[in-house]
Amino acid sequence: MDYGFDEDQEAYRQAVRRFATTVLAPHYQSDDKTATFRRQQAADLAAMGLTGLRIPSEYGGQEASAVIAGIATEEVGRADFNATYLIINTALISDILVRNATPQQQAAWLPGIASGETVPCLCITEPGHGTDAASLKLKAIRSDAGWTLHGEKTSITLGMASDRAVVLARTGGPGARGVSAFWVDLHHPTVARSAFDDLGSRAIGRASLHFDGTPVDDGDLIGAEGGGFVSVMQG
Repeated sequence: MDYGFDEDQEAYRQAVRRFATTVLAPHYQSDDKTATFRRQQAADLAAMGLTGLRIPSEYGGQEASAVIAGIATEEVGRADFNATYLIINTALISDILVRNATPQQQAAWLPGIASGETVPCLCITEPGHGTDAASLKLKAIRSDAGWTLHGEKTSITLGMASDRAVVLARTGGPGARGVSAFWVDLHHPTVARSAFDDLGSRAIGRASLHFDGTPVDDGDLIGAEGGGFVSVMQG
């Protein structure tokens, strides 16, 4: 059996390599040294279709296979390792939304990710619990308009730069079935961000995020209440 790339995949690999070498590589060392996430980088990746790889074409994406997404990640990583995190984040989060969000939610959220206008992150890890999503403590409390979030997420990749996040929060009892997923606006004044002083990969802005009564509408619940753990683990 031949495990090599076919002609189209090889052509795509070469195209992404040329892009990464000429557009991304020149900024890699300076961005990492200064811990800078450039919004232009998101726009450049989006122009190559790299932030919409796993998004349906009707929402501005590429509907790419996992193999194509893997090729893109490898070739970008050759030139700018930090830039791969944006590809991985958008692909993972897009898969979660395509699997679990309503058509109306997808139409509202996915085009911004595909265009690079919305930089997303995934908020699971908490102090003392790591990535054990079934044991997380951040709470989503019912309000008149929907929910409010209370608690902390930590070691969040692109936490300093992201506009929106898939946030896992506890809406019910203990264990995985008490966890729900929300699409949260990180620019709300009740969200406080604290940057990590990392030794490497500084451009990805790893951070702790503190939610102090952050409001979330009912329409920003992803999937069913209590289904957040399954939704994210599928992704």
